[in-house]
Amino acid sequence: MIERTLPDFELKGPKPRTLGILILLFLFILLIWSSFTIVPAGHRGIVLWWGSVEKRAMGEGMNFKVPMAERVIKVDVRVQPHPFKEIDAASKEYQMVKLTGMMNFHIDPAYVNNLYQKVGHDFANKVIDPAFNDFVKEVVPN
Repeated sequence: MIERTLPDFELKGPKPRTLGILILLFLFILLIWSSFTIVPAGHRGIVLWWGSVEKRAMGEGMNFKVPMAERVIKVDVRVQPHPFKEIDAASKEYQMVKLTGMMNFHIDPAYVNNLYQKVGHDFANKVIDPAFNDFVKEVVPN
């Protein structure tokens, strides 16, 4: 009987040049992908250039941004309900009155950058709640 031997097979991987091209292609696609941001309907995009607030605000839809240098914070400018915490007030007869409420508000899209820069992202709790507390203390008769 004739003895047969199997030929040696070499496992060949991708060439280094092919790997380099694939890595460059992946990085290029990643760069293009990070160059765009989508601002949903009813929102505005606050543009931060290395952390500082820019004067321009991005409108709804797909927008271009500089990768790594610009960051976009999306802020809702639609009408939103804001519930108030329970507020204690004293009436004229020295009776304790507990008040709660709900208020609808929206942010003017023209001033969204200004509001973010001066107040921050949690503006409802920082601006609306104290104003409502002052209003209640004015309205409830002493």
